[in-house]
Amino acid sequence: MLQNTTKFNTNKQFMLPFDLLDFEIDTLLNEGKLTRYTNEFFIDARSMSKISLSNALQMSVNWREITKEFLFSVIGGIGQMSQYMSKFDNPPQQLLGVLQNSIGIISDDLSNVFSTLNNVAPNGPDGAHYKWWEMTIHKDLINAAEQTNLKFKTSLLPGVINLLSIMKELSLNRLGAAIQLRVVEAIALEIAISFRVLLSPLKVNNEFIFKTDKDLAWINAHVKAEVEHHKSVKDLSYGMAYAAITPDEQKTFLELTKKYIHAWHVALLEFRALISHNKNYNLYRLTQARNLNRTENKYADFKKWRCLVCDFIYDEAIGLPNEGILAGTKFEDIPNDWECSDCGVKKTDFEPISA
Repeated sequence: MLQNTTKFNTNKQFMLPFDLLDFEIDTLLNEGKLTRYTNEFFIDARSMSKISLSNALQMSVNWREITKEFLFSVIGGIGQMSQYMSKFDNPPQQLLGVLQNSIGIISDDLSNVFSTLNNVAPNGPDGAHYKWWEMTIHKDLINAAEQTNLKFKTSLLPGVINLLSIMKELSLNRLGAAIQLRVVEAIALEIAISFRVLLSPLKVNNEFIFKTDKDLAWINAHVKAEVEHHKSVKDLSYGMAYAAITPDEQKTFLELTKKYIHAWHVALLEFRALISHNKNYNLYRLTQARNLNRTENKYADFKKWRCLVCDFIYDEAIGLPNEGILAGTKFEDIPNDWECSDCGVKKTDFEPISA
């Protein structure tokens, strides 16, 4: 395994193979605690946690601003990329590929080109993702607060303000759109899942705020769409890493990516602080820790199963307590109508992972 690859390679004046550069980005995501198994917000959102209505509103306001700035700053970065490419008589093929992928992905945030989103999103300008969120998820939260005469005050969190500022900076850099898309598409699925776990149980006057799947259409559609998007940004034909075409640009790409990852981590830590834990939380985390470090023979026959669509892992030793599946539940004992926690496919789309 490569050790400290980022520090070593970026000091050398040669081009990294693009698959290795993409590996460097994955390393930064892991070191920066921005993966499913390292990010505190993602872990705690899944781990028998809950959120109050007032804190949900706080999170919603901040998420609306993040999605808005992400949309327009990526479009701005695409403009910078386009201006740079216009200087070439024949722009490099790899840059054309990155440009196509970038426009295709951000078009979903603006116009919902992808059918999974288009089928459920509002038509016209209201379908822009920050507007769609504001008019559905956030509006329902506000209505619930008004029903209970809840007095609430929302504001932008300091870490979120810093993240928005870095997004603005990246909009002025020709590498900025690729950096944002590569990082955000790596975490967007986990963010959507975390929102679904936290918001779907919310009640007011003993009634669910979000009563049907349609009420959570923004979140559910994003869970499905992000599985496909994630494949595009890591596509080694013309993934986002191909935006850097010189050794210096590769070094800059990694440096700015690291800075952007840190900003996201801090912002998500602020989201984590809005979560409270129910009475089973400590027991769940204790069980999880024991199972992850298990040495006893009784655990030897437990298996892990991988979703063929989105790579979600079901670990029999840990189970999915937040879905009512206890630790130690064999995969074959899960009800046949159970669906993948991330992308919604059936059990038949899972395969065992070899030890």
